[in-house]
Amino acid sequence: MVFQLTPRVVTSCRGRFHIFDQARELARHNVLHQLITDYPKAWPVLFGVPPDKVRSLLLLGFINHGIGRVRCYLPGNYQIGMDRWVHERFSRQLARIIQQTHASTIFGLSGTGRF
Repeated sequence: MVFQLTPRVVTSCRGRFHIFDQARELARHNVLHQLITDYPKAWPVLFGVPPDKVRSLLLLGFINHGIGRVRCYLPGNYQIGMDRWVHERFSRQLARIIQQTHASTIFGLSGTGRF
């Protein structure tokens, strides 16, 4: 008897990059369990990701992308501190979510995969 397990893939990123396209293709092959992003849920759906597969950390997205608009006006040490704060919050929430999903495979871009 051969057991074939379907992978449960979770992918994540702060921002879009290529991850929305990756999630769409993983969903097309029926292996995407969840896309975790800081964009509103509607954005990945526009790229073809099924809405039931998207988990949005929207509050962090507002903070992350809002900081991006003003950070260039701040001294360097404040920029680094703000980036680190957003990264840590996203990573902590991501780790909690992943523990609940029992994923078999996790894809994360640098800056979002530190647990």
